[in-house]
Amino acid sequence: MKPLTEIVTDRALEEQLRNEQYHSDKLQKLLDDNETLLSSERALRHDLNEQLQNALARSEQATKEKDSNVSWALTLQLQGQQKDFEIDRAGQDVTRLEEELAKLQLPPVEREQQFEIIQLERSPERPQPTLLDLSPVIDDLDEKCLELSPLLSSHSWEQPPLPPRPVPHAFTRVRHLLEGSFLQVLPGMQITEAGEEHCRPGDIGMVSGYSHGSQGVEDIENARHLEDSEVSISVRWTRTQKCSLVPRMSWIWFRFIRTPEPREGDFLQALPGADHVDEFGVEHYRVGDVGEAMSISSSGSSKVVRIRWSRTGKTSEVAQTSWTWFRVFRVPSAHSAETTHDVSAHIADLIADDAQDTCFSVLWIRAGQISREVKVGDTLQVLPGAGFVDPHGGGDYREGDVGKVTSSDCSVDRFGVQSVPSATVIWMRTGKTSTIPRESLSSFRFFRMQEPRIGDLLVAAADAEHTDGGEEHYIAGDSGSVVGILPAFGSGEGSLRVCWARTGQVTELPLAVWSAHFSLIPLKSNVPSYIRYPLGTVEDRV
Repeated sequence: MKPLTEIVTDRALEEQLRNEQYHSDKLQKLLDDNETLLSSERALRHDLNEQLQNALARSEQATKEKDSNVSWALTLQLQGQQKDFEIDRAGQDVTRLEEELAKLQLPPVEREQQFEIIQLERSPERPQPTLLDLSPVIDDLDEKCLELSPLLSSHSWEQPPLPPRPVPHAFTRVRHLLEGSFLQVLPGMQITEAGEEHCRPGDIGMVSGYSHGSQGVEDIENARHLEDSEVSISVRWTRTQKCSLVPRMSWIWFRFIRTPEPREGDFLQALPGADHVDEFGVEHYRVGDVGEAMSISSSGSSKVVRIRWSRTGKTSEVAQTSWTWFRVFRVPSAHSAETTHDVSAHIADLIADDAQDTCFSVLWIRAGQISREVKVGDTLQVLPGAGFVDPHGGGDYREGDVGKVTSSDCSVDRFGVQSVPSATVIWMRTGKTSTIPRESLSSFRFFRMQEPRIGDLLVAAADAEHTDGGEEHYIAGDSGSVVGILPAFGSGEGSLRVCWARTGQVTELPLAVWSAHFSLIPLKSNVPSYIRYPLGTVEDRV
């Protein structure tokens, strides 16, 4: 017989074994339940994944069908416009032929006499003279000539004069809005020739000339008698550097960005590419020079501004077609506020009178301002009768010389008034740097470029490009709309947020350096001209 202690120990072990078996069975059941739940979740995830794939496939198919329908609609619209144009031209030809036919028609009496003569000549009973007896024929012809002489004297058989070329209608009314303008491609338009892309939505181009029908491109000054329906504009695109002919019927797919119209007393600065040397080899102006608008006149149907260049003392005439090569500065006043623009004078030009007119949009660019105080980024010019000699050997500068302010030393006096004791300038003529003390700043005038606003356009310079995480944001010539501005606060620097039209990417640019890599097109409208903003950022849209 076992001792009592062994019996107790065996019972305890048996009880412990039963408990462990119970817990083991419970854990196994829980594990089985979890396996079942996991299997259900896998099946559910598989079903959801299939549903998602089906939804994406349907969405992609719907997008393709939408794009196809849009392309089909655009094609039909263009074909309809072309048919309308052909019908209109055919109607004009019929009208012109009816007018010419009316001129050639004889009065009833003369028509009857002519008919009798023709019938008499064709009569089979008329005796046919022989070669040996020509006198009856000659006498008969003399009688006919005498009989017809009153008719011939009363009716002129000279070739009728050609009808005068119709006076252009829509083109004449909007020509002053198109010349000297930039062009921006709107959504839905893309030009590709011989497999090479010329432009796509958002691209910026410059109007350089006009074409008449199938003829080549001619200067805008010579395109004075072009029929509306046959006018095409020649555009050179900034990004691709390609040239395209845009027919009048397609102008609705573009936005014209109008340069400020110079006024007397305004100042114009020559931009890169605007150098001018006359036929005698005398330089009038070069890049960076600033001249004053002395008068505005009209040459035919195009405006011309006369500019006096202080540095060279020469006066040049700049046609409206070349205004895109200059930046306009004017004295700010209550009557020329740049925040608004009175377009009432142009409303009639933008309204289509009939089916022949083409509707399109025009935006205006803000002009720069003339300032009395210096600021970093300003352009300064030596005033007439003044001069500046750099005491440190930086050069001798006279009337008309132009420089760029790169830095300034600001200080606050004991009364709390901020002053500018000196300014550092890079001179455009010599490329040298000078420090101008405060007492010499009165010898200069200052031109201030517009600061970027929401809705303005930025164009990437020739050496500018940016890629982030393998995704291209912009390259040289790309244009983008300013969609956000974060001003500098405290020690932090401000920034710009730009949405690029071609790629749809948004780039953040420091406020302090944007002018070194981009050209600003300051629009008077505060609404972005064209933004393809990324999805998922509704709260940041403009």
